[in-house]
Amino acid sequence: MNFVSKLEYGERNLLNEVDVTILMPIFNHNKYLLESIESALRQTTRIKFAVLIVDNDAANEYNNLDIVKSTGSNRIVYFKNSVNIGAVGNWNQCLNLARSKYVLFLHDDDRLKENAIDYLWTYIQKYPYYAIIGNTDFINEESVYIQIESKKLEPYLITSIDLLINNACSNGVGSMFLLDSLKKIGGFKQEDYPCIDYAFFSKYVLKYGALRTRVSTADIRLAENATLSCYPEMADSNRKVRYSLINAVNLPHWFLKFFIGLSYIQEQEYLYATYSELPCPCKDTKAKRMMYRCCLKVLRLYKRFQLLSYAKKNRS
Repeated sequence: MNFVSKLEYGERNLLNEVDVTILMPIFNHNKYLLESIESALRQTTRIKFAVLIVDNDAANEYNNLDIVKSTGSNRIVYFKNSVNIGAVGNWNQCLNLARSKYVLFLHDDDRLKENAIDYLWTYIQKYPYYAIIGNTDFINEESVYIQIESKKLEPYLITSIDLLINNACSNGVGSMFLLDSLKKIGGFKQEDYPCIDYAFFSKYVLKYGALRTRVSTADIRLAENATLSCYPEMADSNRKVRYSLINAVNLPHWFLKFFIGLSYIQEQEYLYATYSELPCPCKDTKAKRMMYRCCLKVLRLYKRFQLLSYAKKNRS
């Protein structure tokens, strides 16, 4: 697809001068856009950073540029796409336009904590090739907290087991990555919809490694969006990602496939109960739930073995 991203606000050279770029692919969430941008600008850090906004509203249906201008900030660099390249294309365009060594993701309806950059920076300096995955709190459409996940504990290493059990990287918001490594993964893929972030960040973790923080670096907004409207496809997409992880887990494939099947049933039950009035096509049973919990115990025991082996290897 032929398109251009036109600079409409800010200085392009700023992207070459900063250590961290906050990537904001935006489209139609301008109800929360100012709140999201302001959370990025409020970072209490001396680290040089910029906010790169790539607007996919080619038809000019929203007043996104006016919102950006209202901040009066010289930290923002704002581009407008000449055509709508889709959400996945816009995420990848953010990666293409960024120039800093490290990047941080922020969606246009979520918020960063004020100390997000400083906190993540501390750990990425110790582990420069790892991604540092921020924990997240959850807010509703009125920006009221509905779930607090923050815990003052040390970060933990994300293993293939964590990825298999669930999306240990969440959607990448409030997490810091090496830009060059993200590009080498090959970018986000439309065929992984609707669990594009799960697939993409799983590839990153398997190749480069990641630490998950116990302290929250972002607020994720739980509101009606395109992902929630495609709930029937989400369990299928998650199952596809899990199957791609089988060779990364040194356990019998029959066991892993059995667990993936049970996970699929659990997720179908949850998604239909949460987002639909229709009955779930997968019938969960007490026996299947018990088998699922038993499989989880096995996987978590194996993870402990993984971490002990990793620690022993590092000491030798």
